[in-house]
Amino acid sequence: MIVGAAAAGDDVPDVIRAKSFEVVNEEGRPLVKLGANTGGDGMVITASANGTQLVELTATENGGAVATSSFNGTPLVQL
Repeated sequence: MIVGAAAAGDDVPDVIRAKSFEVVNEEGRPLVKLGANTGGDGMVITASANGTQLVELTATENGGAVATSSFNGTPLVQL
């Protein structure tokens, strides 16, 4: 409904709220996740088409955190 309204140029909501959002590929595998981590802080995770987590951006009790991994899951950078 929202997609149809946006495409038609009708009323578009200013805010869409949910506990989490996922963008999935044709197989239904999540590629992007927006939500909360186990501590209740915000996070964004991107994954490859085969499901390997590639980038995680999250808030922690000590501040923000960034982690990246290779396509085979090997950790590359953690800040």
